[in-house]
Amino acid sequence: MNAFVYNNELYCGFGASDRTVSSVYTDIRKYDFSFSSWSYFTEIPNIEGFAGGYTFLINDVLYIGGEVNSMGMKLNIFYAFNFNTKKWNVLDNSPARISEGASFSIGKDFYVGGSGDLNFYKYDTTNESWSFLSPMKVITRD
Repeated sequence: MNAFVYNNELYCGFGASDRTVSSVYTDIRKYDFSFSSWSYFTEIPNIEGFAGGYTFLINDVLYIGGEVNSMGMKLNIFYAFNFNTKKWNVLDNSPARISEGASFSIGKDFYVGGSGDLNFYKYDTTNESWSFLSPMKVITRD
């Protein structure tokens, strides 16, 4: 499950029912703190499920990627949801199949990596493009 806050409302969803990813979900729910209630918000289009991925909210756009489907296969899909237009856009796939890796943002850019390798990638939201960061060197310890 992934969660984020937008305009003082909690959104969460698109996760798996268990660690085996036998059932994955595509819906996003919204929690209204003033009414203490959940409601359906939207559904991620054209995918069979979404689990173990990453999410970023930058300005009024939610970015999601790194799906694991119900067969446990890592995929490199990448979507954006614009809160102003209430529309989903399919973006260029992420350059690697990243699931359950590390992620963080700096300004209007976000970074994802890990998930079986030591590579990190930057997504530039202004130019809508991916770039590869220098590979991390493995340090062996005795």
